[in-house]
Amino acid sequence: DNTDCEYWVYSGTASGSKAYSDSGSLGNSTSYTIAGHPLDGSTVYVTLYYRALSGGVWSSLVLEYDTSDDPGGILINEFLAGNDTGLQDEDGSEEDWIELYNDSAVTVDLSGWCLTDDDTDPTMWCFPSSSNSLINPDEYLVIFASSKDRIANLPFHTNFKLGKGGEFLGLYPPGASIPIDSYNPFPPQEDDVSYGRDKNGQLAYFQTPTPGAQNISDPAETGVLQFSSNAITTYGDDRTLMLSAVDGEQTAYLLQVNSDASGWLSAETASDEDGFTADQVLIAIDDSGLVPGSYLGVVTASADGFEATEVSVNLVVEHTSAQVSDWEKADIRLNGFPVAVDDADNRLLFPVGPGYTSPLDWSVSLSFNQGSGYSVGIDGNATVPSGTMVTFENLTYASNHTLKLFLNQTQLGEYDLVFSNLPVVNMKAATIVDEPKSPGVFRFTSYADDETQPFHNLGIEYRGNTAQAYPKKPYSISFLESSDFDSSDNMNVEFPGLRNDDDWILDAAYRDQSFVRNLVSMDIWNDMREFAFTDSNGDGQGQATVKGRLVEMILDNQYQGIHVLHERVDRKLYGLEKGTESGLFKASTDTSNMFHSSTVPSDFEQKYPDPDDADGYAALIDLVTFVDTSSSSDFVADIENRMDIDGVVDYWLLNLITGALDNLKKNYYIYRNNTQKFQISPWDFDATFAMEWHGGHSSRALEYYPTWKNKLFKRLHDLSATDFDSLTATRWSELRQDLFTVDAIATRFDNYVTQLKPIAGDNNNAFERNLQRWPDSGGVGSYKPELGDPEWIRDWISDRIDYLDGVVD
Repeated sequence: DNTDCEYWVYSGTASGSKAYSDSGSLGNSTSYTIAGHPLDGSTVYVTLYYRALSGGVWSSLVLEYDTSDDPGGILINEFLAGNDTGLQDEDGSEEDWIELYNDSAVTVDLSGWCLTDDDTDPTMWCFPSSSNSLINPDEYLVIFASSKDRIANLPFHTNFKLGKGGEFLGLYPPGASIPIDSYNPFPPQEDDVSYGRDKNGQLAYFQTPTPGAQNISDPAETGVLQFSSNAITTYGDDRTLMLSAVDGEQTAYLLQVNSDASGWLSAETASDEDGFTADQVLIAIDDSGLVPGSYLGVVTASADGFEATEVSVNLVVEHTSAQVSDWEKADIRLNGFPVAVDDADNRLLFPVGPGYTSPLDWSVSLSFNQGSGYSVGIDGNATVPSGTMVTFENLTYASNHTLKLFLNQTQLGEYDLVFSNLPVVNMKAATIVDEPKSPGVFRFTSYADDETQPFHNLGIEYRGNTAQAYPKKPYSISFLESSDFDSSDNMNVEFPGLRNDDDWILDAAYRDQSFVRNLVSMDIWNDMREFAFTDSNGDGQGQATVKGRLVEMILDNQYQGIHVLHERVDRKLYGLEKGTESGLFKASTDTSNMFHSSTVPSDFEQKYPDPDDADGYAALIDLVTFVDTSSSSDFVADIENRMDIDGVVDYWLLNLITGALDNLKKNYYIYRNNTQKFQISPWDFDATFAMEWHGGHSSRALEYYPTWKNKLFKRLHDLSATDFDSLTATRWSELRQDLFTVDAIATRFDNYVTQLKPIAGDNNNAFERNLQRWPDSGGVGSYKPELGDPEWIRDWISDRIDYLDGVVD
C-alpha cells in the first residue's frame, strides 16, 4: 500500500527453518536480496513479517523458490578492500581483490556478468566472452579490484577499486537490474583482513584471507576481551585504555595495530601483560610530519580462547592556526557517542534523538580521556571515573544539565549539556572560500540512528550565488580517503536514510524561516515519481530527486545553527549510464528558457559528461531547436518522442501546488539516459509556499500561469492538440486523492517542525538556538515570522488548493 515498513525475514531450505534471518526497515519500493543458499535444486522458503513504521498488527507472507531454475549459484564469497601485504597481481603489486564462488552443481559462464561498486551502474565492469569466464561447480575465481581494467587474460582486473570506508559491491547477471549477490554496503574494512561469508553463510571478517580457497573462520571463542571504549578521538595526545576479560582462562594477549598511514599509531601494555585485571593499554600517537587532517586506525587485542576486542582510533591533526580545547581532548562520550563542543557558548551538544518530549529516565555510560588527567563532574556533583553509569532522571529537551571538566584536579570550566532532537554535524576547516575547496574534517553523530562516524577528511567551499552573501553560509563538501588533500581519491559516505556518496550539500536555509520548503518540495516529488526514468525493459532506474535531513552544525567549535544535509544531483543519483550519450544539465540562468538554441550553453550548465572530457550539448541543443522552431504540427507529432510528457506534467503540477516562482526559467535539471527521452527534475524549491527568493512574502504565489519563461511549457499549453491541459487536469484529479490534499502537504511541514520544536511552548530547541545565533534569519522576510509558522502555511496551502481546483481543468 505504498507505505514504508519495518520487517523481520527468515529463510531456509525447509519450511520454518532459519538458515538466514534479518530485520530492519524498508521503503515502499526497496529491492531486497537474500543470498547464501546453495543452489542445488532444493526449494527455499522465505517468510516475511511486516507492518507500518508507526506500529500496528504484523502481517506475514510466505514465498517458495525453486533453486533449480536459478541461473547459477554465484556468490561474492570473499573480498579484501585493504590489501597491504597479501596477494600480489602479475605486476607484483598488492591490489584489492574479489573472490567469486560457484555454489551450484553446474558450470556457469560469466560472460556478460558484471561487477560494480555503484548500485546505479550495474554494468560498470563486465566479464568478457571467453573461456576464462567459466567457473565450475565448487570453484573459486579471484578478480583484482585494481582499476587497471584488464580482461584479455587471467587474472581479470576491474576498472574500480574498493573503498575501505565501506560501499556497495554487487554482482549482476547479464541484463539484470537487481544483483544476484551484493553487499549494500559492506562495513568499514581493515588492512589485510578480508570480509565475506563463513561456512554457514553468515557475514564475517577473516583475519586470514584465503583468495581462491574456502574461507577460514576464526576459532571458537570461550571468553571475551573488552576495551573500556570501542572508539576514541585524539588530537595528538597519547591515550590509556583499560583492557579486561570476561570468562575464559586468563592468558597473555597480543596487540595488533592497523592504520591508514604508517608510524603514527602504536599500542603497548602499560602494566602486567599476563593478566587481565585492570590492565592498562597505552595508545601512543606520533603526529610528527603528518599534514593536517583525519587519520584512522584500529588497535586489536586478541588471545587464544577469547573473542578479540578492538578500539577505533581517530587522530585529528589540526591546522597550525586552530586551537584544540581541553573539552575536545577530554573526548567525552555517552554510551560511546561523542558530544560536540561549542566553546563559543560554553555548551556541549548531544543528539539524543526523538522521544524526550515527556520526562524519561536515561541511563548511560559516561566515558572520557581519564588517562591524561581529565575528570568530569555532573550537575555540580563530585567527579566520577570514566565508565561510570549515569542516570539523567526525568530527561526532556528542556532539561538543564551541566558538566564540569577538571585537569589534574584543577577545574577548567563548566559547560551546559544540551540534548538535541536532531543529528549533529561537527566540522573543522582552517579556511573556507567560494572556490576552490579547502581541506577540513567532518563528523556525523546520531544516537537515535545508532550512527557515530569518525572525523572524515573533506574538501569544503561555500556554495550558492546569493545564498553565500548571507551571514549564515551554505557549504558544498566532498569526502576524501586521505588527509593528503592534493592527491586524495574521493570516498563515499552514507548517512541514515540517504544515499552512499562522496559529494554532499549543507544548506543553510537562511531565508526560509520554516527551514524545509525545499525539503518538503523534494519529498513530494519523490513520492510523485518513484524513479528517475524507465529503461528499455520498462524497469524504473535511479532516484527522482535528492533527499535530505535536518541537522545542527558546529564549525570550529562554534555553533552554526540548523542546516539541511542533503544529496547532490549527479549522474549516479539518476542512474544514468556512463557514456557521452547520457546527459545531465542544470537550468541556471535568470532569463527566458528553451527559446533559442544559440543560448543553450549559457542557459544550461553541463553536469554530465564532465565538460573537460566532452561537449555534451548537442542533444540538448537539438531538443531546444525543436521546441523553438518546429511547426505546430511537427511539435504535436514528435514532442512525446523527445520528452517524457508524464514527467513534464508532474513537474508543472509541482510548480503549481508549491507556488514556485523561479523553477520554470531556472532551478531544474534536464537529463536523459543514453538515447532515451529527456526527463525533467526539480531543484532548489525554496522560493515556494508564498515565499520570495529573498525570504519575504510573495504576493504572486496564487497566479496560475506566471509570466512565461519556458517555451516548452508555453507551446504545450498553447497548442491544444498536445492534450497537455487535459493530461494536467487528469493527473491533478489523481493527486488530489492523496499527495495533493491540505493534510498531506501540511503534515510534511508539521513533521519537520516537530523535529525543530519538539516541545510546544518551550524555547530549548534547535529553532531557538538557531535564532539566537542568527537573529536576522529569514532575510528581508524576518519581519514576517508567520512565513515559518506551520499553521500559517497550512492556511496558505488550503487557499492555494481551493484556487487551483477552480482553474486546473
